[in-house]
Amino acid sequence: MVSAPALLLALALLLPTAAVPAAPAPSVPAGPAEGADLVAVTISGRDYTVAELSYYYYPTARIYKQYGLAMDAEDLRPIALDSLIQYASLTNAAESEGFTLSNEGAQSVEDTITQFKTYASQNGTTFENYIYEVFGPYMTEDLLRECLIRDTLAQEYYTAHADELVYTDSDLIAYYNEHADELDTFTYSAVFIDGSAPSTTDANGNT
Repeated sequence: MVSAPALLLALALLLPTAAVPAAPAPSVPAGPAEGADLVAVTISGRDYTVAELSYYYYPTARIYKQYGLAMDAEDLRPIALDSLIQYASLTNAAESEGFTLSNEGAQSVEDTITQFKTYASQNGTTFENYIYEVFGPYMTEDLLRECLIRDTLAQEYYTAHADELVYTDSDLIAYYNEHADELDTFTYSAVFIDGSAPSTTDANGNT
């Protein structure tokens, strides 16, 4: 399981400079975009919004595009949902056990946000515009911090319990049969996420 902050920083380095406009695009909203608070999925009784799903959706779309792989929204959405479910489930398990984020983990979240701001500045754009380009129109600094905290906590919990999280097929089947009512609680809502790539053409027509 790859550390979420490390993966996002790797993605930032993959993005070509031309992919980030030299100035904030007019389409960047002043606040959360319409639809950001719509429920995308319910996991174990907890609702997760379209904005939280976009945290996984847009970077996934960019990675596939970087490697020249054509993926439409119907293909990308399940991949993003799988990531959200994985991290959310681990976080829920951590919280139920009183497992909390370490000081190092909390610092790594702040370091990641700082590095994003530095990277944006180095490429002549604002932090707000940069996270819009990477994570889509629903992302804000506060939401980004929440997502990073969730994923870092999930990573730490997974690492701390790695030896305990290895099960045989018979173990999994037995557990499912005993807890089927609890496990069959994923409620999906049909939501639209615009998967089209933002324009990379500047005011002078350069790409």
